[in-house]
Amino acid sequence: ADIVPREVEGPQGAADEPVPVRYSLVVEGLEQTGLEDRFRDLSALEDARGEAVNGAMVRARAEEDETLMVRLLRSQGYYDAVAASSVELVPDEPGMLRVTLTASPGYIYNFGDIRISGAETVPPGLAREALVLESGQPIIAEQVEAAEANVMLRLPQQGYPFPELGLRDIELDPATRLGAYTLPLDPGPRASFGGFTTEGDLAFDAEHVGVLARFDRGELYDRRKVDDLREAMVATRLFDSVSAEPVLTGETAPDGTQYVNILVRQE
Repeated sequence: ADIVPREVEGPQGAADEPVPVRYSLVVEGLEQTGLEDRFRDLSALEDARGEAVNGAMVRARAEEDETLMVRLLRSQGYYDAVAASSVELVPDEPGMLRVTLTASPGYIYNFGDIRISGAETVPPGLAREALVLESGQPIIAEQVEAAEANVMLRLPQQGYPFPELGLRDIELDPATRLGAYTLPLDPGPRASFGGFTTEGDLAFDAEHVGVLARFDRGELYDRRKVDDLREAMVATRLFDSVSAEPVLTGETAPDGTQYVNILVRQE
């Protein structure tokens, strides 16, 4: 059971103020997860270098580290993880405490079904191809975030300038230790390049911007080509700042895509 110490004042200073208590930190249960070094890097107790004003502060830091320990474990797929802490007086060492943080990771959850909900792309499956997650893999937070970021990167390179992700849902099944993953996605309109507009203190008008662009009206929208245009303008060294963004025109192309103009803001 946890032991909450009484206030430990230690020796008195010249102004009769208590000397800060000292403590050592013991971490148990993270060995098989490979997370102990990362935990110690983020630990409130570790950050304080073994000193605190009083026992209550040590207890508060221990509770903060319990939460951190569970959060780190869940980020690596240990969704049943629990953590506990104890604070004890060290015999024959006045003012010295021993703090023990113990993790019980449990089992790792893996992906079960992986599904993207919402309107389909043209051609179908662009978003699922970009979402580089596979059934059977551990549910690791960094990999999930990277896969979702890849969707937002790839779709604007394939004709969809305005994709929007909803809030992911992962439904865990304790019996199978699988998580059914669903990602809501609104790909937005499929678009083609239209023309150019400009704003700001202009060095180039819209016609000159079009000369620098390496794409023509009617080509399927590709964010990489827009970035290439911006880099070409930056290379002229005529600007303090320059940006290029797509703007829907409300005009439909013969192939059914929506024309977007490239708005160039320049100073």
